Amino acid sequence: MAFDYRILKKGEEIGLNFSPDDIHIMSKLFDQMTNIMLATVIDEDSIKFLDIEFKRAFLNLEVGCQVKLTIPPESIHLVSSDFADLVLPLDSIIYKGAYNEMYFYYEDEEENDKYILVHSENEEEVGTELGLKFDFNRVEVEKCE
Repeated sequence: MAFDYRILKKGEEIGLNFSPDDIHIMSKLFDQMTNIMLATVIDEDSIKFLDIEFKRAFLNLEVGCQVKLTIPPESIHLVSSDFADLVLPLDSIIYKGAYNEMYFYYEDEEENDKYILVHSENEEEVGTELGLKFDFNRVEVEKCE
């Protein structure tokens, strides 16, 4: 957040300066707006999370290994339930100008409340069951330490 208490005349230019520390903080904020989930390698080129399986060639990870998935909100699309990877109720929708920020809550294996963040131009009613389709080519896979 930027504050300046100088009085400026209409039409005067203003500017913002960013230091490397500011950019680092912005990067941390962006990371919080990305879906990060744990998954399991189920065979030499398959990963499973939320009862969804997808293939990724050349994983070179051992079966049963835990991996971290980073899924950008814009890589999840709303589709009919017939074509969906997952169907969940919409819990919250927030208009952000160019898109709607949608939150779909679910419980993980340990019954912890989690959510999936989706960016969409669609207008939907809270409580509606919606189909989610993942663009698995945009999902980053990292081995858990």
